[in-house]
Amino acid sequence: MRTAHLCLCLLLTASVAVAGPPMICHPVDVGDAECLPWGSKPFEKARGFRTFELVEVTVKLLDGSSSPLAHMETLRRATLYCDNDTRLATRLFATLAARALSAEIAGGSDAGLALLDAGYLAQCYDQLNVRTDLRFGSANGIVGYAWVQRSLELNPDDAEFEFAAAMMTARGGGSGHDRHVARARKLAARDSLVSKNLEIHAKKYWHQPRNASARSRR
Repeated sequence: MRTAHLCLCLLLTASVAVAGPPMICHPVDVGDAECLPWGSKPFEKARGFRTFELVEVTVKLLDGSSSPLAHMETLRRATLYCDNDTRLATRLFATLAARALSAEIAGGSDAGLALLDAGYLAQCYDQLNVRTDLRFGSANGIVGYAWVQRSLELNPDDAEFEFAAAMMTARGGGSGHDRHVARARKLAARDSLVSKNLEIHAKKYWHQPRNASARSRR
């Protein structure tokens, strides 16, 4: 099933109405921000990357960055690295979940990002059918969305957080996705990376009839 998802991504990435899972198929433009090592193509993993270090390297990158966009792309890549490795996927999410809960309890300024990381990874797993024995905090039928809703409460006027929520809700479409897109567009500075990502995703990936989205989920 996961191989089929990736094949669908590769076949349809250049089209307007892309049917593949958006958080996996569609890389986020992070500018010069550092993310997990990667090849030159959306699904080209870095040669020689030691996946047994994935959890440690991912957490170090997330801890060292304040950009939700960089976090989103790092988590997309991390999901692809731990695909077909249930133990690794479980360990990565468990680490990010514990990190998010600790940050929330401590009440630090990084709690919102930590919650975003856990929720965003959970939805990446769901879109690639990466299965673990853990629960991911679903809301509105979207795996991981409850974590991200809380992150938005802690960062109510941040365009990058809204863009992350828009990415998470893109597959289902509907008013929730439209609301996050509208908020991100309103909050994003002109010529910012958020604006650039919004333009790319809205034109190439999100612009499709609602009934087409519904058919793709059947």
